[in-house]
Amino acid sequence: GDVKEDSEVTNNVTKEIIQIWETHIRQLRKNLVVLLRLDVAESVQDLQVQVVCNDDTCVPYRSSVLVIRRRVHPVISNCVKAGESAVGVLILPYSLLAFRKSDLKLAVSICHSQGQSTVHTICLKPSQLVNLPPTLEPHKYLADFLTFYAVGVAERVVVSTQLGSLLPHTVDHILSSLGFAPAPPGFGFILRDAGHMLYGTNLIYENISSQEINVDIYAADYSSLAVLIKQL
Repeated sequence: GDVKEDSEVTNNVTKEIIQIWETHIRQLRKNLVVLLRLDVAESVQDLQVQVVCNDDTCVPYRSSVLVIRRRVHPVISNCVKAGESAVGVLILPYSLLAFRKSDLKLAVSICHSQGQSTVHTICLKPSQLVNLPPTLEPHKYLADFLTFYAVGVAERVVVSTQLGSLLPHTVDHILSSLGFAPAPPGFGFILRDAGHMLYGTNLIYENISSQEINVDIYAADYSSLAVLIKQL
């Protein structure tokens, strides 16, 4: 299940501009992906995720802030408006824990133009994380979708035909024949088979006409993306 760490926070009388209120941790291929769900009370700019290891271990990481503004389409942004759905992302190499016997504790905060959030402590447990791959189950789909998005590639392509039809029932049948299954509402279609080379690929389409569709593809890498486009 999801790992949720409690912030080491004292109750403040004044609500913070931005808070980390939920944490999800996933292992995907050679990466640890930490998702920080943010509560944004006021519009802020210059957002950055700041990380410090409690035992002074040098921690290489990549970070970004994702804002979900249109349906489920995330965009990387350093500006968030009050009330928008925002997620901080940390990507760390799994090798950090490969030979480690003790827990790795990270002090994480969100810096922005008006200050900094309260520090949130995340504990990475080597024995626990090997059991946290994305499962793509409906009740925790957003976190798994964002995990694949954070370490993968995203492209919009146009698919058209001159002879046949690309009405929804036809497209749905084509995707089903390729191994895709419906994802939770709004997320289009997903390939859940962990043994398939397109595992974790998410596809969302919209009809432009009866013979043309726009397709947003979220794939693990460009090889997977190329294979899928060829099959379509």
